[in-house]
Formats: sequence, structure tokens, C-alpha cells
Amino acid sequence: MKRVHVHLAFAGVSLAIAVVTGLQYTSMRSKEEINETLAEARVMADSGELDAAEPLLAELARDRGGDAVGQAARFHLGNAYLREALRDDIDPRRRRPLAELAKERYRELLRIAPDHWDARYNLERALRIAPERVATNVDAGENPLFRVDVVVPDFEPRDLP
Repeated sequence: MKRVHVHLAFAGVSLAIAVVTGLQYTSMRSKEEINETLAEARVMADSGELDAAEPLLAELARDRGGDAVGQAARFHLGNAYLREALRDDIDPRRRRPLAELAKERYRELLRIAPDHWDARYNLERALRIAPERVATNVDAGENPLFRVDVVVPDFEPRDLP
């Protein structure tokens, strides 16, 4: 009788281990698929295929929230918008809206991860294209703010991080 209890206990432990292993495998496959989707969308975005990459990255950013994949999706989506805005052959009427979309994505990311320095740098680049507008009340006799361009010596814009 004792032997039957030992065998049943062993079978129960084996079954529990098999269930946990199956769940881990399913989770791992899901994470691999998500990473593959993120990598594919990043390649499309980097190669200028914004129309194909945008829905994938937006879905990952929405579904994954603040985890590492969601952060990466927001960052790459912001980069895709900013790269499109920085293109020389783009219609000037599209440049500002694309820069605004990029700024929005970088700000979403910085709310989640304030220490994301690449997003901060790219937000600065987007702000150069589409500066924030300060509302002034000129009718009330206030002097409008003057725009000052800051020139940083030896600053050479480079590709986005």
C-alpha cells in the first residue's frame, strides 16, 4: 500500500512539473513572437516603410503598456515618425504633424521611463523641427516672446539613437 502512495505522489509531482513546463513553453513562444514582431516592425520603420510599421508598433505600444516591449515600441514608433519628418523629400506640410506625433510618443515613453536618454535626445531633435508654441496675449499690450536660436559649438546632428 505504501508503494501505491509513493507512485501516486510521484505521478502528481510529475504532472505538476509537466503543466508548469507547458505553461512556460507557451509563454516563451508568445514572447518570441512578440520580439519577432517588434524586430520586424523596427526594420520596416528604419527602412522608411512607415505605413507598414506604424500599425504593428502602435499595437505593441498599446497592448504591452509600460513593460520593456511597450517602451521599445513607443521609442521605435517615435523614431519612425521623426525619421519621416527629417527626410529631405517630404512635403513640408507633413513635416510638423509627423514631428508632433514623434514628440507625443517620446513623451509617453518618458512618462513611463523618465531616464530613457535616447528618447530625451530624440525629443530635443523633434522640438527643433516643431517648437512648442507659447501663447501670448499681444492684444493686452504684452510684448511677445522673442525666439532665440541656441547655437552649440561643434554640434553635429547625427542619426537617431
